[in-house]
Amino acid sequence: MMKIRDRKMSEFNMNFKKSFQNAEASPSRTTRSISLSPKMSLARSMSIMTVTRPRFGGSSNNALPELPISDEVINSISTFCFPDGLKVHEKKPESTTHFFVLTDISGRRSYTTCLTLYRPFSVEKMVIKYGGPNLHHFPMPLYSLTTMDNSLLHVCMLSYIERDPEEMTTFLKEYANVITHIPVPPAGHLAVNFRLYNLNVTLMPPTHPDKPVIDLELHLVFLCFNAEEFLKILSCILVEERIVFLSSNYALLTLIMESVMNLVLPFKWRFTYSTILPSSALGYLESPGTFMYGVHSRHKEEVEQVEGLILVDIDEGTVFIPEDDSPGTSKKPKLLNFKGSSSVPSLPTGKLQNINLIETIRPFNYNIEDLRQNKKKRVIAQNKFIADTCLELMVNLFRDVIYKLRFEQFHFDKEKFLEEHATDRKFYQKVFLTDMFKVFLEERMNGTTDYWSDLEMKTRGFSQSRSMTPSSYRCKPIVPLDKKDTTVFCLKEITDLKIHIKNTKMQITNAMEHADDYDDRTSLQYLRALYNFADNDNMAAMQDFINVSTANVRILPAKVLSDLYSRLTEEEKTKFMNITGHEVILNCIKNKGGEGERQRIRMDPIEVPDTDLNYHKFDEIISLKQMSNDYRTIKNLFEALTQETNSSTTGSHSKCSEIKQMTFQIFVCCWEDNQIQCKKVKLEENTLSEEETILKISTLIKTDYGLGRMGLTDKRLFFLSDVSNNYREIVKLREIKDLEQSEHSSLFSIFSRVQTLKIHRLGKGTSPFTAYLKEERNWWYMVIREMWAGKIVAEAMKDVMMVQHAIQNTLLIDAIIARLHKSIQNCLYIVH
Repeated sequence: MMKIRDRKMSEFNMNFKKSFQNAEASPSRTTRSISLSPKMSLARSMSIMTVTRPRFGGSSNNALPELPISDEVINSISTFCFPDGLKVHEKKPESTTHFFVLTDISGRRSYTTCLTLYRPFSVEKMVIKYGGPNLHHFPMPLYSLTTMDNSLLHVCMLSYIERDPEEMTTFLKEYANVITHIPVPPAGHLAVNFRLYNLNVTLMPPTHPDKPVIDLELHLVFLCFNAEEFLKILSCILVEERIVFLSSNYALLTLIMESVMNLVLPFKWRFTYSTILPSSALGYLESPGTFMYGVHSRHKEEVEQVEGLILVDIDEGTVFIPEDDSPGTSKKPKLLNFKGSSSVPSLPTGKLQNINLIETIRPFNYNIEDLRQNKKKRVIAQNKFIADTCLELMVNLFRDVIYKLRFEQFHFDKEKFLEEHATDRKFYQKVFLTDMFKVFLEERMNGTTDYWSDLEMKTRGFSQSRSMTPSSYRCKPIVPLDKKDTTVFCLKEITDLKIHIKNTKMQITNAMEHADDYDDRTSLQYLRALYNFADNDNMAAMQDFINVSTANVRILPAKVLSDLYSRLTEEEKTKFMNITGHEVILNCIKNKGGEGERQRIRMDPIEVPDTDLNYHKFDEIISLKQMSNDYRTIKNLFEALTQETNSSTTGSHSKCSEIKQMTFQIFVCCWEDNQIQCKKVKLEENTLSEEETILKISTLIKTDYGLGRMGLTDKRLFFLSDVSNNYREIVKLREIKDLEQSEHSSLFSIFSRVQTLKIHRLGKGTSPFTAYLKEERNWWYMVIREMWAGKIVAEAMKDVMMVQHAIQNTLLIDAIIARLHKSIQNCLYIVH
């Protein structure tokens, strides 16, 4: 939607007030004559008629509907059209185009393309008083406002205006009329094509229902910055620093900043954001809080004097991050350690060069339209590759967040995540404090299905559903998306609006009958629903949207459905409620604004309460600490600990339904101590498999392999020799034949017998392995037997979750036995 309004032009680069005088010029003249006086307030000399258009589907006499752009935004446009102030030139400069993004108080963004033309005017009184030439060129801004980022399209349209300024108003009326009546296709493979002033324009569909249509050349970012500097920019955005982009080209400021904002999706910047900061507003750089501004590089020295700013110089391709050398400066942001990280995919620099080099084999084409189409295809291919690569980066950086979410308790295990990402701990600590991460966390907690979650599911490794170590989160290469060609649906030119709507509905219906692809038929039905909505055929529009929902509910336009439902009469609502599938439409309307109370997601460590625990609290803590997620296991564990509480309570015959705080605290400490002991084990790289987890490590014991320690993983038993710490495999769990509890007597201690555990292995001629575990024998017997049984059952049932269940049970058994050992030791200490 576009509306052209008269704007006041002020602040000429003179020492007196300047303005324009109304002057009527004959059609044959190419210049306009005005008189300027320092003491006169003169009216504007040129005016652009306000564009009016009929309502969509209404008559031409209808008034212009309310714009989806606030007055606050519209009133501030002139400042951004002339960010350095309005200047008059003796020689006619070249016309220029720049872009800027305006944000209203509600956070809604408006994308603006400004074309600055220069019109000749004859200045008479100025020549008499001051001398000099009487012909000057005054800038005249023409801007196009949209609520979508579609700037390149408007550049193509606005370039036609300069050809004949006298016919500018007529063109703008037709331009606005056509643009506002062309529907944007839904996510899929169907594009919409239309013609305007002999210009062939194609509206591409978004790649995903939740993703905006990107009409920018994303590869410009990698022409300005190398991979290392680009990753610095991403890091600064993810930790929400105060960032200023610098460039000598106003158009480039917006293109680069908007491209970067698209490459960090699904993370959304919700703070102050302006791609162009006018010279008169540089004082905002010293304001507190988080912001992102674009500033002309001529003000670089002034910007550098402001403390705590991240300076991104687009012209030089550098990122300046201030050091924390003096008090009062902002702390240097903790950047992600990208070097050698498996989370960072290959960035698209080399690939983009290959795409451009491929064009050299094509023969030169003298057809301008073909050149435009070839360039558009190349840009689309580049954008797709860049967007997919950066999305893969975002998935790899934050995929482990999913495995640390406890959905029922609305809890994110931040400490566990940081333990597994010790190398980048400081970076993630700062990210977890940001607003964009909290929004991202809420979306994951609410089960949002979007392009991020789709790619995360496609690239999720087989072992990720059960592993407990960060090394198991192996990032598979990005899954190539479907390479289906885009189908183009060509709309006819608009002559009469009502006739155009009727004919287009028939054209879409005919195309649906001949469409071979199911997705294309869905997209066509979506477009027909919009045209039915424009034609006030409400029930037909509802039926089309219901049919679309059966194919892909995620492409439904919630706002359009809300407006459509509000237009239904009581009789139509009754009919609508009888249509099968109407519930989906109502749910979409209900969830349009994201209604519902937002529940705070906790990220603090899970502490043991100071009071006794009932079953509900016990279940919550066990689940949050990921000790177990099995209902039956948790219930049996609760009963075991309450029986211990009952047995320790004298004079009580009633069954206790709570666990003593001290009993539970010791149990948790034993479970955590075992985790700490296992993490202290240092093995050479590739000794264990990538998804293998150490579950238990023994004290220093005597074995058939000498003096050392025995360890248990979810796949094997191993031995670490004392002092040298040499690794030696004892047996794989699947190769265990039997476990035997025995006793050994030596010549030096005839009357004392040492408790041993013999592990019999499969295979001919293999002798059993003997470990002299003493009082830990029964303990190790139960732990090994539980993990061994779980491994056998998992392989028999082909279910990897059985291994995870066995791991949890093994750790719980170990914690219970350790708790009993501590109780016995405490009792012996008290007796002595």
